[in-house]
Amino acid sequence: MRSYEEALKIAETWGKPPFNDDTITGVKALLSLPEIEREKAILDQFGYDLSFGTAGMRAIMDVGTARINTYTIARVSQAVANVIRSRAASEKGLAKVVIGYDGRRHSDKFARIAQRVYLAAGIDVLAFDRIVPTPLIPFTVRKLGASCGIMITSSHNAAAYNGYKVYAANGAQILSPFDTDVMAAMSTLSYEMPGAAETAGKLKVLDEQIMRDYVSWVVSEVDFAKDRSQKIVFTPLHGAAGALMNAVFYKSGFKNFLPVPQQYEPHPLFPTVKAPNPENKDSLNMALEKAEADGADLILATDGDGDRIGVAFRRNTEVTGSAAATDGIGAADRKNSKFISLTGNQIGTVLLYYLLAKLREQGKIKPNQFALASLVSTPLTRAICEKFGITFYETLTGFKNMGNKADEVLKADPDARMVLAFEEAFGVTIGDSRDKDGIVSNLLAAHIAADQGFDHWLTAMYTECGYAAEDAVEKEFPGAAGIDAMKALIERLRQNPPKEFLGHQVTSLRDFEKQIELRDGKDIPISGIPQQNLLYFTNANGDWIAIRPSGTEPKVKAYVGVREHAAYSPQIDEHAHQRLAELCKIAQAMLAG
Repeated sequence: MRSYEEALKIAETWGKPPFNDDTITGVKALLSLPEIEREKAILDQFGYDLSFGTAGMRAIMDVGTARINTYTIARVSQAVANVIRSRAASEKGLAKVVIGYDGRRHSDKFARIAQRVYLAAGIDVLAFDRIVPTPLIPFTVRKLGASCGIMITSSHNAAAYNGYKVYAANGAQILSPFDTDVMAAMSTLSYEMPGAAETAGKLKVLDEQIMRDYVSWVVSEVDFAKDRSQKIVFTPLHGAAGALMNAVFYKSGFKNFLPVPQQYEPHPLFPTVKAPNPENKDSLNMALEKAEADGADLILATDGDGDRIGVAFRRNTEVTGSAAATDGIGAADRKNSKFISLTGNQIGTVLLYYLLAKLREQGKIKPNQFALASLVSTPLTRAICEKFGITFYETLTGFKNMGNKADEVLKADPDARMVLAFEEAFGVTIGDSRDKDGIVSNLLAAHIAADQGFDHWLTAMYTECGYAAEDAVEKEFPGAAGIDAMKALIERLRQNPPKEFLGHQVTSLRDFEKQIELRDGKDIPISGIPQQNLLYFTNANGDWIAIRPSGTEPKVKAYVGVREHAAYSPQIDEHAHQRLAELCKIAQAMLAG
């Protein structure tokens, strides 16, 4: 963090040429603020340089070294270009990069700036010239054999944000040391636009063929339901996925596709939602209104860049269990129904269970099939995999870890097959993919709804594999002292862990920072999962609490879950959620210190 004097000096240099007129105007506006406001604004926007991590770079758009703008995009692009060229030289290969962008403010401009940088660095560019969803970028990287993929997006964040996401040649998000190499390169670079190069790269604008290839791949991955006449209300929440989702549904035979018209076209301000995030229940309000008006029983959604999924289905409230399935609900029955929004854990597990149930019907279950989930997602995933006899892999939070783990497994055994990977934050993918994909997962959700319905498959899953429910709570730690306070909280819990919760003794403490599990009075080494400052407590009933500081925001998050061992019923569901509410209170008390 820079001092105010250091930040002010840098701001003053940005307030004159060679910086462009918009930047100069923005800096002058900062410098003209009243003194107290000026100091805060200068420190916020020039007090540090944006960092680059395995999720790339993300921030509010504005002038300054700590914001997303023309110059920070050019600088990170140059750093990534330097790393790509270095690796291409050592591997004696040719460097080429895929570049795409979403519908946010300035995304198209930032993509053109990135193109200029890579071309000036002698790197060939395969560029989309229209708004595209994020899943198309890793698909194109793998399909066309690119060295890297760049997506200008801020995913599900509010309209003020934008970002820079980077994919490796394997189609997964980058891992270390790529990110640390980029940070090292950035530290040597100033903020400037690229000049002309003696040997420029070649630019190829990608046409619709690659999008047709993507649609064909999605449809080939999911082909189950026979009757595809069901009405589907869909909203991309003003994001980038509308057109491709439409093409996928049409090609797969779901012709009763009903987009929410006010949210279908990309809009940089996402005017009808706080943020384009299906995890927020109120983001589906307009879709719910359309479903009621049009007599639809299924709502599907994607986030701002199309890599997350949202699902809500109509449940008949007069009956329960599999009999409440939405198939065949008539207009007279809809007055006795309500829409149920699924959690990220429910979406991931029911999609996995459905896929495995279909493979079992076809006699195609094999032990080298596998599924993945993040550590803070529901342990029900493991129970499902064990029930069907496939391998389960647990990774640290984030699809960067799951995508690269899947790639590692498949390189070791080319005959293996990833069934599904998911995280509780509404990210899912299936089959031959290395990153979350809201389009292919929404198509799978449509098949489930058309093939006996979500209530049927949820009931079948809970009956066969046991019931689980999950939630999360968090505490913010703002200000300069926030980082130290977060570390201190985790350390206190490490030194004084809970001995019981919900009336059951704690039987396991997994400490991923120390790479040790304390179980039955023994220290058992944790292997196969990198270090992270995460504590995971499990009690004798299988209930759990996982606590970790956020890697991108000043807060500590506690993920919690309960397990039920009695036969599944609506009463068990109610009992589990009562226990879950109590567990949330326990976790909040732990975060309070």
